[in-house]
Amino acid sequence: MQDASLSAHTPSSLLSHARGEPQLRGDEEQLFRTHNEMLVRITTRAAAGSRATAEEACQFAWLALMKSQPDRDRAFPWLIVVARHRAWQLMRQVRREIPSDGPQTKEEGDVAQALGERIADPVSLELRLEAREALRAVARLPERQRRPLALKLAGYSYQEICALTGRSYTNVNKHLGRARLGLQEAA
Repeated sequence: MQDASLSAHTPSSLLSHARGEPQLRGDEEQLFRTHNEMLVRITTRAAAGSRATAEEACQFAWLALMKSQPDRDRAFPWLIVVARHRAWQLMRQVRREIPSDGPQTKEEGDVAQALGERIADPVSLELRLEAREALRAVARLPERQRRPLALKLAGYSYQEICALTGRSYTNVNKHLGRARLGLQEAA
């Protein structure tokens, strides 16, 4: 009864604050409009190319942002981490749900086929060895080349890399070119 009289005289934002719920800052819509498409693209890579899984993971990340209200200067990297982890969690769940002895009914077969399309085939030993060699080659690059390369591979544009690293466009372009040359020489 006391809550009803309190809610009649108190704005809902004060009530949510009194209950320990974080208050919205009012910039959430702009954050979504600015970052969602890039977030989905980055998360799609983490979700083995499944855009549906990536979109679901991104929705989870946006809800988590609404609940925890992280620092806005680091909100986009925070969203990337949350969305990637959720995508990986969803992919693990899908792998566990695929029956090992094959589908029992036509409906289960359709589901297994749809889920199977979302999971990449096991990687051969040759591809694993090639990937390890590529990672070693990247690790041998100087930090000033490695960081812009990692951001470019994560899907960032040159302008975004400039903003994140505090470097000029020319500097980013130069170091990405040197990184590519270094990787070609290592191959």
